[in-house]
Amino acid sequence: MSTLIALVAAITVVTITLGGTMVIVEDAFRETQRGDAERAVAIQASDRLVAADGPIADAPNVVNESELANLSTADLRRVGATNRFAMAVALDGERIAALGDPDGGHVVRRIVLVQSSERAVRTPTIVGGEDPELTVPVRTDAVEVTISPPPGTTVTEVRSGGRVVLADPGGLSGTFDVETSPYRTLAFAFDTTGPLATGDVEIAYRSTDRDRAILAVTVDDRDTAGGGGESV
Repeated sequence: MSTLIALVAAITVVTITLGGTMVIVEDAFRETQRGDAERAVAIQASDRLVAADGPIADAPNVVNESELANLSTADLRRVGATNRFAMAVALDGERIAALGDPDGGHVVRRIVLVQSSERAVRTPTIVGGEDPELTVPVRTDAVEVTISPPPGTTVTEVRSGGRVVLADPGGLSGTFDVETSPYRTLAFAFDTTGPLATGDVEIAYRSTDRDRAILAVTVDDRDTAGGGGESV
């Protein structure tokens, strides 16, 4: 009789142990599935944000500073955020936008170039009646040239990068749009008959800067509790 009782007790212990093990394995499996889903959504969102046609990109991996500052929840939904997956985007550790409030979850970080631009206006200094010359920086794809010659002076030609971009034997006067190569520094030269003074020629363009930064996308699966806190 005692042997039978001992056998029943042993079977009960084994059953409880196996049951506990199955629960642990099931929980671990669910957590793995959850982590895989978060990781997939985070990678997808990170890729879409900086794609050429992404909501904040000027070019692949080149982020527009103004568009980034205006990143909206609609943009986050466009790249993968849902009611299930909370999402946050940060630049160099500073949160820019979020849908929901990710607590833990999976983080994808990538190096990007943040591009900013502002209007620059330059007026060449003209000394001794010399024909003016002016250089514009790389990444300038268009300039606005304003020519206001004084009486008795004619600007007949404007050259950029060794080619003629504006010409009129009768004289150039007014504001002109000129396309330029964004891949190299270009010098503008003016051919004139008669003297020009400082202020008679002006060039305006968009001055562009690019800085390296870390863009981080955090995704948290809100269908289950607890954050994984993993990152790549």
